[in-house]
Parts: sequence; C-alpha cells; structure tokens
Amino acid sequence: RRIMSRCFLKILVMQKTRIRKELYVMKNSSDKSNSKFYQQFLQTAVIILCVFSVLIGVAYYVQEKTIRTGIRLGELAKVNQAVTSIGKDIEVNRSDLMFLSDLLELKTLMEEERYKGHINRQVTEELSHFYLHFALRRSTYDQIRFLDNKGDEIIRINYNNGSPQVVPDSELQNKAGRYYFDDAMKLGRDQVYISPFDLNIENDQIEVPFKPILRFATPTFDLSGNKTGVVVLNYLGEHMLQNFLKISQNSFGAPELLNSDGYWLCSNDSQKEWGFMFKNKKQETYAMRYPKAWALIQEQDQGQFVEEEGLFSFAKIAPFGNELLTSAGISEAIGHSDRVFSSSDYYWIIVSHVSNDILEQETIALKQRFMVIWTVMAVLGLIISYFYAQNVAIRRAYSEQLKVMASHDGLTGLPNRNRFNEYLKQSLGQAKRYERHIALMFMDLDGFKLINDTYGHRVGDLLLVEVAGRIKNSLREFDMVARVGGDEFIVLLSEVDNKQAVDDIKKRISDAIAPAFLLEGITCYVGVSIGCAIYPTDGITDNELITRADHEMYAVKNAKKQKACSKTHIDV
Repeated sequence: RRIMSRCFLKILVMQKTRIRKELYVMKNSSDKSNSKFYQQFLQTAVIILCVFSVLIGVAYYVQEKTIRTGIRLGELAKVNQAVTSIGKDIEVNRSDLMFLSDLLELKTLMEEERYKGHINRQVTEELSHFYLHFALRRSTYDQIRFLDNKGDEIIRINYNNGSPQVVPDSELQNKAGRYYFDDAMKLGRDQVYISPFDLNIENDQIEVPFKPILRFATPTFDLSGNKTGVVVLNYLGEHMLQNFLKISQNSFGAPELLNSDGYWLCSNDSQKEWGFMFKNKKQETYAMRYPKAWALIQEQDQGQFVEEEGLFSFAKIAPFGNELLTSAGISEAIGHSDRVFSSSDYYWIIVSHVSNDILEQETIALKQRFMVIWTVMAVLGLIISYFYAQNVAIRRAYSEQLKVMASHDGLTGLPNRNRFNEYLKQSLGQAKRYERHIALMFMDLDGFKLINDTYGHRVGDLLLVEVAGRIKNSLREFDMVARVGGDEFIVLLSEVDNKQAVDDIKKRISDAIAPAFLLEGITCYVGVSIGCAIYPTDGITDNELITRADHEMYAVKNAKKQKACSKTHIDV
C-alpha cells in the first residue's frame, strides 16, 4: 500500500508538471498567435485607411475644385446676365424715344406752327392723348414731354404712380435752362442723350422716397431738317434696378451696380446707394471699401480674380451705344453740364463679390460630408481588416499545424522520425565543430503489446501519451525525444561529458517508466529497453549511431527475454 501510495503521488506530481508545461506552451503559442493577429490587423488597417484617405482626399480635392469652379462660372454668368438685362432695358427706352419722336402728328404739328405761327390744339390734344395711353401701357416712365426749340413744354404726361395725367397748359414750364435740354439740342438726327443715372430732384430737394431717374432725350426735325424741339422720357430707373436685383437671387454673391467713379447705384444694402448725391457720403465708394479690388477692376473691361477679401467678378457696361451721348449733368435745377461723355468714356460697372466666409461655408459643408464618408469607410476598413487578419491568422495557424503534423507525432505531440533526423544532423554538425560528445538512446517498451491487446487501442494510446510525458520530463531542456514507431522512442542527448552521464539519464528514464500507469481505472505496468550510442566513440554518422543504438536496444530486450525464460524454467 505504501508503495502504491507513493507511486500514485509521484504520478500526480508528474501529471501536474506535465499539465503546467503544456499550459505554458499553449499560453506562449496563444500569445504569439494573438500578437501576430493584432500585428496583421494593424498593418492591414493602416494600408486600407491610407488608401481610403488618399482616395477620399483626391475626391475631396476634385469636388472642392468643381464647386469653386462652379461658383466662379456662376458668378460670371450672373454678371453677364446683368449686363444683358441692363442693355435690354436701355434699348427698349431708346426705341420708345425714337418711336415717339418720329410720330407723324408731331412733325405735322411742327410744320403747322412754322407756317401758321401757332400750334394746332386739336393735333396737340390727339398727341397728348396718345402719349397718355403710351405712359399707361408702359408704366415705366415718370414723365413724357415734348419741348419746342425754345425749351417750352408743349406736352407733358405725368405718370402719378400709375394714374397718368396730361398736365394742363397753365402748368407747363420752360426748361431752356436745364442741362438735359441744352445737351440734347446739340445732337444730330437719330442721336440720343441720356442723363446721368441719379435721384429725382423736386424743388431743389432730393425726392423722398428715392426715385432713380434716367432722362432720355433726342431732338426732332421738320421736313426741311430744322430742329423743332426735344422729346424727353423720364425713365423710372427702379424698374431696371429691380430687374437687376432679380438676377442676384440664388447666387453666392450679390451683383452690385456702380458708376464709373465707384459709387453704388444698386446694392442689396440700400445704405450704400447714391453716395454721390449726399455730401456726407462722398467717401462711400467701392475704392474706399475694397481698394485692391478696385485697382484691379480699373485695369480691365471684364474679368474675375481672387483677392484676400474673396472672389470678385466684374464687367464694365457702356449703357449708351455709339449713337447715344451723355454728360456729367449738375445737381442744381438750372445750369450747364460740366462735361459731355461719349459712350466709351461713360460706363457702369457690375461687380459680384463672394466673401471668403461664403466660400469657407461651402468648403466646411463639403468637409463635413467627406468626414462622414471617411468615417463610414474607416469603420468598413477596420471591419475588413479584422476579418482579413482573422483569415490570415487561421491560414497561418493551419499552415503551422500542417508543419507540426509533418514533423511531429499526431498522438504524443513528440517530433517524428523526419524531424528527429534533421535535428540529429544539426547536432552532429555542431558536435564536430566544437568537438563535443552527443549520445543517442533507442528505446522500446516492454509489455506494451500485451496491454494493447488486452485493453484495446484506446488504453494503449493513452499509455503511449503518458510514457512520452515521463520520458520528456526525465530529460534536460536541451535534449530531444521523438516517437519513431508504435512503442519505439529515440532520445538525443545534445551534450554529454562521459558515459556515466548517459547511464544516469538512462536510469532516470527507466525509473520514470517503472511506476504504474492509471488509465481510465486500469492499472498498467510497462518497462523499457534502452540501447545507447555515443559520438564519436560508437560512430560518427547519423546512420552509424542509430544502427549501434538499435542493436544495443535489441540486445537488452533479448537479454530480458532470456532472463524471464530462465526464471520461468526454474520456477517450473
């Protein structure tokens, strides 16, 4: 019982040691596997994220460039549309003026006045009635007037905010002293005078609410070519400005209309308009607010540029063609113009300014959209990286498992014959180089076949696993044990000092195997026959050492059989 208890305790200790070693190996293997998995995951994630970042960066760059190009083209289109709109309004007014001046009744009226010395009132009333209906239909002229060559108003129609009336003779005035009459009387046939675009003045005061006015005038001639007077249209510029402002809708910038001196004629900010009409606003010009942009605008007739204050798109428009003339005009009721301009000297400027804040808002919105896209793609990339790394880890583990299966015994986990032969050749090479001794042990189990036949292969396999563990635990860390057959094992002692050291290890192995094995409730006993060969004493090649150890092992086994037979014979 004591012997059995000691054997049982020893077996428990050996099992505990073996389990610890296996857990340690498994832990190290698991740690290495996890480390490789995370390394592969990080490498794949970095590559995918870099690729996604480059693709998104390129897409963002292209999209941002497309947006900015779209804004630039859109602003130029708005400016050109504004130029076209103003040009159409001016042309309509000019056409109306020429139509009214060419009326046959007007020429007839002038002819009768010339020869009879008085105006035919019937013709005048008919002409006034036509002008009245024309003003009502057009609804864009504050006044329609005909002045004779002395400056006397012969006909005047006041629009009166949609209720046009013919001004009675008693209220007609002489305009001989007004600059627009004098300037128009200097023109030839089919030439048109247009006054500066400014606010209407009544009784020497700017009319409130503001009434922007453009005065169109052209001289009339009799059949003999003599000047008979002037037709004047006071155009309500608010119509043209409203059309102009409509263009700025749904635009990044707000097109503004300036005169050649840089004063605002039309803007979304009404406080900036008509500065030249007020003494306290003389400094309120585009040049004062945007000096660098204004300097660039002066250099070209049209263009677009980006300056530190944003994007500027502009075009200069000569509202009066070659047949139209204008003058500087005066702010007083009576007087002559300071100077007269041709169409090439007098121009307006249409400017659309997109501030950096607006451009940045578009960029920020684009950045936000792409950040969302990048985040989604990054998450997708991490998921792909995870599954890819997992797949690589599985394939790597499978590959390593195949390598282990190719070089290790599937039952005991010990190296097989091929792996042992490779290790033996390496050890022989090192032994020759460093003049060391190595030893080879060939061993075969005694009594294994009986246990295998009696209790079955399952118990036999369990016995082989336990034997392998006991042998391995009996060796040094740098020694190697392999399973080379059914119950055959081979041990390589990498470095031994003498034969006594080999015998000591042989004894440890024999002592380790001798105790009973408890397998699924079955107690089994086996022995071991060991043959040894030492390099270079017993051989210098791997085949010589294996052959010598194998022969010695069989010699030991035969000796045991003969001894067992002799004992049986004596007992009998």
